[in-house]
Amino acid sequence: TQQLSQMPIVAAGALRDRDGTRQGYLGFIEADSIDEAERFIAQGPFAMEDLYERVEVFRYDVEVGTVGA
Repeated sequence: TQQLSQMPIVAAGALRDRDGTRQGYLGFIEADSIDEAERFIAQGPFAMEDLYERVEVFRYDVEVGTVGA
């Protein structure tokens, strides 16, 4: 498997319910494609240790506001 160079993780953090209980995790990865982002995630320590119950990768398009500099 080809090792990917470190991609910028734009933002990441826990998803919490009204009581503050952690319900999941959301991360934004800057990548050229969904396949590239999935490879990056698969090579990470959490995925390699099978710590995710499930992983879903989506393309994100900013429609309101701005992201980044």
